[in-house]
Parts: sequence; C-alpha cells; structure tokens
Amino acid sequence: MEVEKRAAQFTVTAHFPGKLIMSQHRSLKGASTITAKRNVLKRFERVEVLKKRGQWKEGTKVLGLPKTKPDA
Repeated sequence: MEVEKRAAQFTVTAHFPGKLIMSQHRSLKGASTITAKRNVLKRFERVEVLKKRGQWKEGTKVLGLPKTKPDA
C-alpha cells in the first residue's frame, strides 16, 4: 500500500526493456533550480557579512546574531 502511494507521485515517461524510467516529483527537485535572490541568510553567511562590515569580533558566539540583510 505504501509503495503504491509513493509511486503515485511519479509519472512514467518511457519504458525500455528491463528499465523503467520515471520523472521526478517537483517537490524533490534540487535547489539549483532556484534563481531568485534569497533574502534569508544562513548562519555562516551572516557571519561573513558581519566580518565584511567590521561588526564581527573573534570569539563571539554564533547564536543570537544580529539581523543582517544580504549585500545587494
């Protein structure tokens, strides 16, 4: 039953002898398809921005960082 539910997410695009080729569900596609500029930075990106701006001191904890906007 579970296999049938998972299989329902995919559509068969071609059938070759011995191989079944299936398309990938749109929710499983990679992040490389994102072309828009992200407005939320990951923690290491925020630290890099703070270092560039001179607002980062070595030894500072990475938790509770101040809000930062990405450089335009």
